[in-house]
Amino acid sequence: MYANVYDSLHAYDIISTAPSNRRQRRRKGIYELLLCSDCEAEISRYEDYATKVFNGGTELHISHGPDCKL
Repeated sequence: MYANVYDSLHAYDIISTAPSNRRQRRRKGIYELLLCSDCEAEISRYEDYATKVFNGGTELHISHGPDCKL
């Protein structure tokens, strides 16, 4: 729905009608450093995959472990 609002860096412009407010750029989402860079990179792989599954671009792949009874 808002895909065209954000650029390739997931940033958007804040524009005010008040002349005293200057134009600002912000990234979407709430950002807080909770994980180290290694853990963030590992989780990012799964986030990217989930985004592609939900928004198109890849199919959901389900695999069962060796102990699965299905």
